Order: sequence, then C-alpha cells, then structure tokens
Amino acid sequence: MLLFVFAIDDHGGANIYPAIWSALLAARAEGVGGTITTVLRYKADEVFKLLGVPAAQGWEMTAMLALGYPLGRWGVAANRRPVHEVSSRNHWDRPYTPEIPEPLWP
Repeated sequence: MLLFVFAIDDHGGANIYPAIWSALLAARAEGVGGTITTVLRYKADEVFKLLGVPAAQGWEMTAMLALGYPLGRWGVAANRRPVHEVSSRNHWDRPYTPEIPEPLWP
C-alpha cells in the first residue's frame, strides 16, 4: 500500500512526522513493514494532479509511506555500528556515555 501524507502549515514537519512515525509503529505491530520516502516531493505537481489534491488550498506533500507484508528475515536489525561509535555528546568527538542503571523495561 502506498500512503501519501499531506499537511497544511506544518512548518518543517513538526506536527506530521510524529503521526507518520506512529503509523509505521502501528503497522509493524500488525506485522506490516514500512518505509518512508520524500523523493516524490520532487514531482509534487504530477502527484497532486494524479491524486486530485487541491494544492490551491495550501496542501503540501510531506512524504509517502510504502507498506506491505515483508518476506525473509523480518524483524532482524540492520547491520549497524554500536551507538557509542557513531554518536557524540555535547560536542563533536566527545564520547557518548549515557548512564542507564538498568533496563527501562522488563
């Protein structure tokens, strides 16, 4: 499924991106995978025409979500470096050293 996300007067996405994130989390809880893309914003005029979006009313395309049932190794984390290797705290190149005394959940 392709889910197009539009907003009016959402300066920088502060209001709509939390809703997008919630939609992705809700989809995952139901076994549906998803990803977000903003590349279609470069073709916004064509998308608006295709979908009949009333651009004159102030609507802007924020993103598009591609949702579907995944195949293969679903739920396996991507090959990522540990957070302490790619993060800094308070200043570039200072170690990221969060202090979490115990897990936040059981």
